[in-house]
Amino acid sequence: MTLPSQSLSRFEKNLSRSLTTRGKNLLASANLVQAVSELEPLEVYFIVKELGIGTATPILLAASADQLQAFVDLDCWESDQLNLVELDAWLAPFAGLGPHALTAAFLSLDEEIQVVYLKQALVLLVKEDKDDNPSTGREVPSMTTPDHTFVVEVVDPEADREIEPLELVRALYRFAGPSRAFSVLMQAHGEMVGSLTEQAYQFRSGRLQEMGFPTPEDAKQLFTPPPS
Repeated sequence: MTLPSQSLSRFEKNLSRSLTTRGKNLLASANLVQAVSELEPLEVYFIVKELGIGTATPILLAASADQLQAFVDLDCWESDQLNLVELDAWLAPFAGLGPHALTAAFLSLDEEIQVVYLKQALVLLVKEDKDDNPSTGREVPSMTTPDHTFVVEVVDPEADREIEPLELVRALYRFAGPSRAFSVLMQAHGEMVGSLTEQAYQFRSGRLQEMGFPTPEDAKQLFTPPPS
């Protein structure tokens, strides 16, 4: 049975009103972190989307690592490809709090997503020794990592990004520590984007199924019109 468009519109308006009210109540909560932690990731996601990231920034900043990963799972993929512009948008409020908060949010994501993000934002050149200064010859922002292992160049200075890639590298070395920063950068230097994206997509698909979303194959069967 097909629902009348008027009924669907009324349902959408009621849902929007309910999510907005829920969000305003959360923002007024005396203990926002605890209130957000008691919600399912999907509920927090829809509240943030309804209010908009700007208004809902306190809710987003109170989200757990699992909730933040759910936001990325739901909003930062186009088919089986990671959308780095959308990922930037979700990380931007944490960057606004400073490099420590950005580092914590970034490292809460799947390691495969971290590596793909860095690999697509940066060119990583390995230094042969402390005095070596490799370069691609391009006039772009660059830096030498604090451990003198890499020279890091920005892939596209004109790219539409809210997170400055070199600042993220500096934050990783400062707040995650040289060992962790070296590990993720070395993976970004050596791993293939395609295989990493495929692994991240598989993990994402598993989490979506746990939240109740059908697989693409099941969804195709569900929404395919029956034979005439």
